[in-house]
Amino acid sequence: MSARCIVVAAALAAAAPVLAQETVAIKDARVVTVSGPTLEKGTVVIKDGLIAEVGMGVAIPSGARVIDGTGLTVYPGLIDADSVVGLREVPGVTPSDDYSEIGEINPQLIAANAFHRDSAYVAIDRIAGVTTVVSSPTGGILPGHASIMDLAGSTVADMEIARRGVLVIDYPKLLDFEPGAYQRVRRPFLDRRPAPARIKELVEFLAAARQYGQQGATGRALTPLELKYEAVLPALEGKETVYIPVDSDVDMRAAIQFAQEQKLSRVALVGAADSYKIAPFLKQSGVSVILGAVDHLPVREDDPVDIVCRTPAILHEAGVPFTIATRAPWTDARNLRHDVGVAVACGLPREAALRALSLTPAEILGVSDRLGSIDKGKRANLVLYDGDILDYGTHLEHLFIGGNAVPLTSRHTVLYEQYKD
Repeated sequence: MSARCIVVAAALAAAAPVLAQETVAIKDARVVTVSGPTLEKGTVVIKDGLIAEVGMGVAIPSGARVIDGTGLTVYPGLIDADSVVGLREVPGVTPSDDYSEIGEINPQLIAANAFHRDSAYVAIDRIAGVTTVVSSPTGGILPGHASIMDLAGSTVADMEIARRGVLVIDYPKLLDFEPGAYQRVRRPFLDRRPAPARIKELVEFLAAARQYGQQGATGRALTPLELKYEAVLPALEGKETVYIPVDSDVDMRAAIQFAQEQKLSRVALVGAADSYKIAPFLKQSGVSVILGAVDHLPVREDDPVDIVCRTPAILHEAGVPFTIATRAPWTDARNLRHDVGVAVACGLPREAALRALSLTPAEILGVSDRLGSIDKGKRANLVLYDGDILDYGTHLEHLFIGGNAVPLTSRHTVLYEQYKD
């Protein structure tokens, strides 16, 4: 029992990075800025949690801790734009999961309020190069707000990039199938009404929210319904990104038409498995795409065997802003760079792949002024590899989140050290 306690304590300690703020200079490293040219022998200075300087021949501040970057490549931290990190721990163990609520319309819910800072996945995913995730809720047609979270911090508040990062609208699918018998028994509260009835409810709610927004502040305490109206107003006013999970081309077209009718100006289609079929239409519509994992076979038996991994290249060629996320029934962010590497093997240009890992998701989320590239003034979320980040054989040598050096330990490394002999 004592040995188990030691393992658990070590794993929890691995989730807590050293938060002593210091000035750090990474010199003579290959710096992949993503937003501009790659510096073959550059210097990055980190101060007060931000990138203070980046370039060739940058002066190193007196008293800074110097990291010799010879043979290393510096990248901006990877962003997984759709995950359940911090919301789901053990699939099938209900008390460990808090990513879904009962009810159809819950836009006032915020994922950060349920985020589990000491989740084993936090450390596991960040030592795979992922420094920021979007933790997304599910359940109903308006499940709530996804939160943009860094994967290090003393408290959940320290980890928040944006509490109300994205409004999730689970637009009812015209091609949905009936929930399975197991789901009907385990989750009898699932809404089994046909899609048109649920769409009507969604449209009526948004119309009521708009009418409420036109009335202005009342100066009194808000009712529960008014809190829900307040929660969707920023998205209706174009101030928030809206995620719409959808896969088939039929449902994507319907979701885009819905977004246009509702005047939702910042829309990202999540999943979007059939996006390769309608790439020009997606470009014309001005939506972004957040693909799921691409290292798997197609769902339909008559699809080309490599169509899933070729989809990123097709979207890139069409000029559709896209990224790749790893959402599954559990979090799989540790495989993010592997998935993007597979997309490169299937035709996606390397520069576009690196952008899809960092700057493009930051732009989709509206946080590109703080994240996504190695530029002066941005948050110092940096990963240093001993080779190409898209080569799964390379190793992470240093990790910084918010300018803090983070130990390269996780539950996986702790158990490996215990049982390797």
